[in-house]
Amino acid sequence: MADSLEKAVIPLLEAGWEQGWLAIRQTMQFDEAGLPDEIKARLRSLEKRTKPKTLVGRVKAIVLNGHAAGVDYADGEDVSIGDERAERVARELGESVAVDAEALATLLPLVVSNNQGRQWMFGSGLATGTSSIDGCWAALVPVDALLEWCEEGGPERWAHVAPLLPAFAPGGDEAGLRWSEAVLILLERAPRPIDVAASLVDLIRPMSWNGSRAEAIKQRLPLLDALASMLGPEHAEHIAAWRSQIAKTIEREARRELEEHRANNERFE
Repeated sequence: MADSLEKAVIPLLEAGWEQGWLAIRQTMQFDEAGLPDEIKARLRSLEKRTKPKTLVGRVKAIVLNGHAAGVDYADGEDVSIGDERAERVARELGESVAVDAEALATLLPLVVSNNQGRQWMFGSGLATGTSSIDGCWAALVPVDALLEWCEEGGPERWAHVAPLLPAFAPGGDEAGLRWSEAVLILLERAPRPIDVAASLVDLIRPMSWNGSRAEAIKQRLPLLDALASMLGPEHAEHIAAWRSQIAKTIEREARRELEEHRANNERFE
């Protein structure tokens, strides 16, 4: 088995073989314990040789491989820890791609067309790493071209692209956040705007903030009102469900912050 695998792999190494690397990793994760020591050693050597070396190759393997691949980026860890690590690496890769125009131009069509992967964390890293999200998109993929690409494919493309766009209009303070023009156009033209809205609603609950997270979320509630206005009364049930979920988050965060405040006070008493 090892002889045949090595013969098949060696010609592919120079061009990169992300799927083969993942397949080897999967074999190591699930079958290595029952393999002879010699085969284990050869398999580990082969894994090191096939491991993606370039930024584009690492994104293909880690961001675009899908969660059904059965193996994540971490070595010797259980599935949940490995998945957490892979999510973190996906974000770091997004930050790296944000400052590499050539890599971004190569990867963007793959990122938006792939249906199962870690695009959300990759997009989050992309947003963090670039100095100008709007400029990044304007220079490489004009919104009109992106919309045309969505229209040429299935309806799922619209929701898949939404988290990768600049979500908020530039300028203004935290209390004045509003959806960006690109997001509004996407909602207006999507065949199923409710799917696009569902991919955006999590942004109302920020993952980074100053001061109270509960207050930060409250300040973003007008964003949900804007979605409700665009979607219309036929989607009132979805809006109500999202509003209820967000309200629970605000309540939970406010309770957590109060408990932390009390604990801090007790330590100083």
